[in-house]
Amino acid sequence: MKKILLIPFLVLLLFMTACESKNPELTSEGTSLAFPDNFWWGTSTAAFQIEGNDTNVNWYRWAEMGKTEDMPGLASNGYAMYETDTKLMKKIHMNTYRFSIEWGRVEPAYNVWDEKAIEHYHKVIEDLRENGIRPVVCLHHFTTPLWVEDPANVTQYPGWISDFAVTAFLGFVKKMAEEYGNEVDYWMIFNEPNIFTMTGYWLGVGPPGYGDLFHFDHYFYPAMKNVIKAQREAYKIIHQYDTIDADGDGVAASVGVAQNMNDYQPVGIEDMDAAWRVTYMLNLIFLDGAMFGKVDFDLDGRYDYVYPTTDRTLDWIGVNYYSLTKVVNFDDLDYLHAFPCIAYYITIGPSECQVKNSITTDMGWVVYPEGIYHVLKLAYDRYHLPLYITENGVATHSGKFRAEFIVSHLYWLWRAIQDGIDVRGYLHWSLMDNYEWGSFYPRFGLYTVDYKHGFKRILTEGGEVYGDIAEKNAITPPMLKDYGDLFLRGE
Repeated sequence: MKKILLIPFLVLLLFMTACESKNPELTSEGTSLAFPDNFWWGTSTAAFQIEGNDTNVNWYRWAEMGKTEDMPGLASNGYAMYETDTKLMKKIHMNTYRFSIEWGRVEPAYNVWDEKAIEHYHKVIEDLRENGIRPVVCLHHFTTPLWVEDPANVTQYPGWISDFAVTAFLGFVKKMAEEYGNEVDYWMIFNEPNIFTMTGYWLGVGPPGYGDLFHFDHYFYPAMKNVIKAQREAYKIIHQYDTIDADGDGVAASVGVAQNMNDYQPVGIEDMDAAWRVTYMLNLIFLDGAMFGKVDFDLDGRYDYVYPTTDRTLDWIGVNYYSLTKVVNFDDLDYLHAFPCIAYYITIGPSECQVKNSITTDMGWVVYPEGIYHVLKLAYDRYHLPLYITENGVATHSGKFRAEFIVSHLYWLWRAIQDGIDVRGYLHWSLMDNYEWGSFYPRFGLYTVDYKHGFKRILTEGGEVYGDIAEKNAITPPMLKDYGDLFLRGE
């Protein structure tokens, strides 16, 4: 089994080496890089990060406990300004919008439903559809109701390590499928299940705050097992209760996930096995569980945990790609025996973790556009499902830098499509600046938000360029000339 798992990674590394040995060949002069017909051009947001006053969830409690730099407050005032935001999407030619329904808002207590909140999301979906924008509904984007997970009272409300979390979430999924199934065809059950379990149940830097760096079995793996179980059951529920084809394409329900996939690369040849183990644990464990019903939790190359059924519970895979992460051997870390050089270690940590001459974002993440190709190839070669980029964005206060980021990543996405990888859409993170899980400083928006003057949205240079690409369904030579030099030429 180990050879089966490792060989694709070796092939990918050889490809990466070949790509890095020469500059990418751009388009001939006068030729645009065209994307397929019916390509998704859109944006993504999360309810807690934009709505404001989502007080009945774990992340709000986390902020109340003093664990964040800023309180979320009204966030970007998105709950009240959804009609404005729909108009802004239409202005830049978006045809798809991925957003989340706040579980703790529509279900304030177990099996108690807030009809006013439910009606609000009906209005959001109706407004999108009337403006020709496809709704893609995410049911869990990091936030869990306090009656399931309360960081201030984990004894009574322990979160995803409890079986109750699964039971409660499946009840919510059923209600949402029944409520919105005649309006929505595309569903995303979880956003980045690998990240919220890693930060909350391994590193302890997010709610509920379980931290046990050297032992995955205590919190991280129990939570991941339950999240995979919830995915597998929720998939069946959505297909059972959403039987209406809302957009007339012959499909009543199509179910996916947004999986964060960093490009994990070994520092040296001696770190290749370590890089694979990190890739498997952080990029692929959830997907293997959802696709095959089998997981290699002890990372020995053999599946050691099998769910009651092994049928596929994904119709498509959303890939969230942001950055390159170097990996070194680290024997003390249980099972993993590797150290991923996350964000700040890349720039200020041990020398072997640093990416020389790298360009970084305001959050310290290395900008590496080619990596979007690598993770798409990894996912497609392993699972053979349609792929969407469901998040890709940059924390920056520079409009031109955002445009350069978008053009360079879309270039490598276009390359992936040319090489036969079935990529059907690109959803940029984010439509507007938002509450970035503890702070308002990072600016990810195509529209910047003036928080001091009525939450006014102001189109950035990046947003303007992205809208032009969406309108033309192509990257034009002038775009490459004006915005491709930083990452695509003269390296």
